Amino acid sequence: ALRASALATPGTLEFTAIENVVVFIRFADEAEFSTERPLAHYDGLFNADGDGAGSLRSYFWAASYGQLTVHTSFFPAAGGPFVVSYQADRPRSHYMPYDATTNPAGYSSEGERESREKGLLAAAVAAVAGQVPSSLPIDGNGDGDVDNVCFVVTGTPTAWNTLLWPHMWSLSGYGATINGKKVASFNLQLESMVRVGVL
Repeated sequence: ALRASALATPGTLEFTAIENVVVFIRFADEAEFSTERPLAHYDGLFNADGDGAGSLRSYFWAASYGQLTVHTSFFPAAGGPFVVSYQADRPRSHYMPYDATTNPAGYSSEGERESREKGLLAAAVAAVAGQVPSSLPIDGNGDGDVDNVCFVVTGTPTAWNTLLWPHMWSLSGYGATINGKKVASFNLQLESMVRVGVL
């Protein structure tokens, strides 16, 4: 879910446009995102508009009765038809729950999960921040925070309520910034589950 709140005056929007920043991430032991889902695939899921479009943009346009436009930009910059992603310095198993037999490298506590996830995401932000044009309106309501960041990681989800399951959280306190704006609220999505209903 994207963050969009109203001012104290009922019916007055805090902003009418959101620039959604998507950051693609793969793990140290994984190849690049599949070419079966080119960048155009993701662009359609996030940005398609017009009659009959099924996208994040068209959903929020309809749900807001034509008052909120959501545009999405993708990073790292691709420079071609396929997704380019930030590659983590740890394997996927590092971001999955601990199991003495099947995953001894996994996290074993909520604190460990948080530090691993937020460390990964803060590193991904740092890696792509220099590519985000200063002209991109990433803080539409002027509160000092990037309006919305969505991380899309490779692969399929693990169990519900684990790190590798679609969710929303906050990077506050991790020092992640883009063009001087703080990355606070974020969404994490899994490659195999990126569809409009989940977004």
